[in-house]
Amino acid sequence: TPRLDAVVCNAGALMNDKTLTKEGIEVTFASHLLFGTYLLGVLAMPSLKATTGSRFIAVSSGGMYNVPFPAWDVATSTSSRHKDKYDGQMAYAYAKRGQVLLCERWAAAHAADGVKVVSCHPGWTSTPAVESAYGDSKKYLEPMRAPWEGAEGIAWLCVAPAEEIESGAFY
Repeated sequence: TPRLDAVVCNAGALMNDKTLTKEGIEVTFASHLLFGTYLLGVLAMPSLKATTGSRFIAVSSGGMYNVPFPAWDVATSTSSRHKDKYDGQMAYAYAKRGQVLLCERWAAAHAADGVKVVSCHPGWTSTPAVESAYGDSKKYLEPMRAPWEGAEGIAWLCVAPAEEIESGAFY
């Protein structure tokens, strides 16, 4: 089994219009949660288990702070009740909440394996994606961090001594 010290899941999208993958999965849900965190985590877990002090880090967002995880059909944007109404910001928030919940469950499931599983928020970071999603409303997120500042905490989670990281925590 190959050595794997850390996995950081930080890819994703915030779509204004409902867009599906070739598999028929809504892109935000697929990139943040289903493929980008869950599938990657399942595939990486054997190598993480085989590496002392390894960690799995899902980069979530403050966009999920005030949103509970909804019914599955709402989270996956497959609800027939909302067929004509798509809210990209809510799809993003649901996927980000799902990452946090998944990490909490995986932390418990892999406690005996020695893998630290955490989620984190990089802080409101000035990126093209934030600009596109929020436009003039991003002023309410200020002060914004520079991208390197947003990455700083994630990098710390990658290299900090394992005993300093609480598995299941949201950083």
